[in-house]
Amino acid sequence: MIDALRLKTTAERQLKVFDQSILQDYLHVIELTELDQIDAQRLVASLQTNRRARRQIKDLKIILSALAKSFDVQQFLNILLSEPSLGSQYYFRDQAAAAQIKEMIH
Repeated sequence: MIDALRLKTTAERQLKVFDQSILQDYLHVIELTELDQIDAQRLVASLQTNRRARRQIKDLKIILSALAKSFDVQQFLNILLSEPSLGSQYYFRDQAAAAQIKEMIH
């Protein structure tokens, strides 16, 4: 989940690329090129593909933003770190078994 929250910044950067670079390139081509020189069908199809890709990134960013606003990362980490059975740490329940097993470990 924490890794997913880190993607929020990446999604925001990608949205800026779509909005500030890619879209502007398309708009400048339309602005500065004579219409009879443009393959309009290809241009519109390409623009549509780019806008759909942008929409997917925007939707992901919205979900990640909502998650980040409703999720306390520090509290989550504190709970994880306080969980004794997490990871490779084990606490013996039976002391006699513990003593016997510890003798077998080098």
